[in-house]
Amino acid sequence: MKHIPTTIYDFILTFLQPYRVKFSILVFLTLVAGTISSIDTILLKFMLNCVSAGTAAQYSGILMLATFYGLWWLAVGLQWRLYEYLYLCVFPSLESDIVHTLFDYTERHSQRFFQENPTGGTSNRIIEMGENICKILTMLLEQFGRKFFTIIFTFITLWMVHPYLGVIFFVWISTLLTINFATASKVGLHSTEFARSKTRIFSQIIDSITNILNVKLFARNDYESSYMKFGLDDMVEKDHTFHMTMLRLRFVETGLCVVYIASIMVCTLKLYNQNAVSVGDFALVVTLSMTIVDYIWGLTQELGEFEKAIGSVRTALGVLSVPHEMQDPEDSTPLIVTKGMIEFRDVNFTHTKTGVLFDHLSVTIPGGQKVGLVGFSGSGKTTFINLIIRLFDVIKGGIFIDNQDISMVTQQSLRENMGVIPQNPQLFHRTIMENIRYGNPKATDDEVMAAAEAAFAHEFIKKAEGGYYSFAGERGLRLSGGQVQRITIARAILKNSPILILDEATSALDSVTEHEIQESFDSLMKGKTVLVIAHRISTLLNMDRILVFDKGQIVGDGTHDELLKQQDSLYAKLWNSQVNGFLWHTDDE
Repeated sequence: MKHIPTTIYDFILTFLQPYRVKFSILVFLTLVAGTISSIDTILLKFMLNCVSAGTAAQYSGILMLATFYGLWWLAVGLQWRLYEYLYLCVFPSLESDIVHTLFDYTERHSQRFFQENPTGGTSNRIIEMGENICKILTMLLEQFGRKFFTIIFTFITLWMVHPYLGVIFFVWISTLLTINFATASKVGLHSTEFARSKTRIFSQIIDSITNILNVKLFARNDYESSYMKFGLDDMVEKDHTFHMTMLRLRFVETGLCVVYIASIMVCTLKLYNQNAVSVGDFALVVTLSMTIVDYIWGLTQELGEFEKAIGSVRTALGVLSVPHEMQDPEDSTPLIVTKGMIEFRDVNFTHTKTGVLFDHLSVTIPGGQKVGLVGFSGSGKTTFINLIIRLFDVIKGGIFIDNQDISMVTQQSLRENMGVIPQNPQLFHRTIMENIRYGNPKATDDEVMAAAEAAFAHEFIKKAEGGYYSFAGERGLRLSGGQVQRITIARAILKNSPILILDEATSALDSVTEHEIQESFDSLMKGKTVLVIAHRISTLLNMDRILVFDKGQIVGDGTHDELLKQQDSLYAKLWNSQVNGFLWHTDDE
């Protein structure tokens, strides 16, 4: 789906389209269910009138009515079973459709979206959207829809008994509905505030648990508990405000219900004394009135739950329906890599509204060339890589691969042609076999193991309990940093893309293992365009070319020897300032 509807009404209509026939039948069955109370009381009226007459003929009529009453309840039972069957045909699949579509839409957002929206809150919104939409529709059908039809048929029934009774009911129900509609905006506001507060709490929990190592290292358990309590107090306050609004509404409705019951009883008794209504009519009015009042009392409680669900959906849509910042053009085509030449043509880019990182940056990397990127953190190296991967779009200019503008090719094909080993790799909470095979889902087990051997990961994997079928843990936490990095390298080896990007790919490895893997890299790099970011300049000595970045500009371009000859250059200073081969740096990029 290219766009997510921004309003609740449009959202529901969109996702109900595949189920419109079955849902329409559910609505019809709800209408039928709304008549049950009225028909029950009408049948009861006829039976009481027959009993009060006291003749054999009337008793014969009672028998017929009792038989009809039994058949009526058989029909009611079958109606509800059909309703339940259709409900099972619609709602579980509808919830699945919503969650799957929102997940698919969300994961296609740009990197900026995930930087600005907490992962925990976004995940919670996706899951709750499916649940809350189904909850809203269920309540509309089973509570509000059914009771709405019950109200209509109650009014018709009371009017048929006597117009006075119909007028009393109409005035009462109109007053109730007017008050509810007048309060709806305030209730909706409070429910939305509560939903936002609840989402913040969920995000805080995810954030604290994700950073549990920091919590322990800094001995901040009490601090996190206090921080959480502050958020919980805010949520409780929002919940209290919401329920107090509902409580005041219920007080008013309770008073109106008392007035209605008293009025309808007095009016019915007077009409009975005037012989305007029968004993059966009296029983019908009392039974129906008690039923409808009970419905109304339940309706106010359900209204609170309904508004909470509406508030959660409204809050979630505010985030989940945001248009994709980067979309494939309608006429986009798959990227076809022949040589792997990368060109920056007059590129402007900034992460913020103020300040510019790249200003008219132009550089060409021929296909098959191995290029190292060096510079202080924050100088633009990682951003340079991220723009090629198209995690962000340039503001001006263009980036081309084999003369194809990457903004005009499909993002899927662009990234399929790139193998990336990030500086801070993370694994899925899946088996090691699945994590490596992620580089090529069609790879055989033997190919996965061959990639692991090339990344010097095979030995430690075999020793693990479960071997290749042992779980890596959330983000790979069951493994050491070096083991995670080697599995990530194996994944990239298995992908075997024509463009290879290494961002401090060996930073978590010991020097012996790094040296061994460098040999695998030499084989992996053959015939590929390679970009390597390294703080340890000594790892770039075999590069065909080195680009030196400083504050978004390329201030050096050449081989190691060529750059080192420029005594006053930044590269020479960086090389001379290294300690044990490491590059000192400033702020993180």
